[in-house]
Amino acid sequence: MHAEGVERAAGARRRIEIVVVAVALGLIAALLVVYFERGFVPGDAFVYLGAGERLNAGHPLYAISPGDRYVGVEPPFWTVPLLSPPPIAVLFRPLAALPNELGVYIWWAADIAAVAAAVFLMLRRRPLVGGLAVMALSVPLVYEIGVGNMNGLVLLGLVLTWRATAVGDERMAGVMTGLVAAFKLTPALLGWWLL
Repeated sequence: MHAEGVERAAGARRRIEIVVVAVALGLIAALLVVYFERGFVPGDAFVYLGAGERLNAGHPLYAISPGDRYVGVEPPFWTVPLLSPPPIAVLFRPLAALPNELGVYIWWAADIAAVAAAVFLMLRRRPLVGGLAVMALSVPLVYEIGVGNMNGLVLLGLVLTWRATAVGDERMAGVMTGLVAAFKLTPALLGWWLL
């Protein structure tokens, strides 16, 4: 009788997890539909593209020269065309060489795939907690998907760092943290935690 009750409880928990995950993913899908009513414009990816183009042209990375792609500079909030460390511009050099802004959409697809992979890994490991977290963070997740920011790849890097740490692979955790921090300074904060 006891085994039957345990089995029933496990089945009920599994059904709750499925519902929570389905609601979380449905919420993301609904918010994406609303978000993309403005159009498919990954603005941050175009900023990165401009940085790659400036490097390809031999122009200064943190200044706009004549003939460079226009990117919004909004003093006093920011006065330079790129707020990221230089490696993102280096990464975008080959993408900037592609015709018709194709590099932006290749990047955007990779960024969306990274967000999806990070969410999948979290949902697979802890469906109930992960599903609730996705619901709570649905607006920032949708925003990051929409703008094509580096943060999608940062999110995946952080999840992989956490996963490597959980299995005792400190070397991989350190490599992931260093790699992601080279492109976006925020993960450098994990250095203290890893030490």
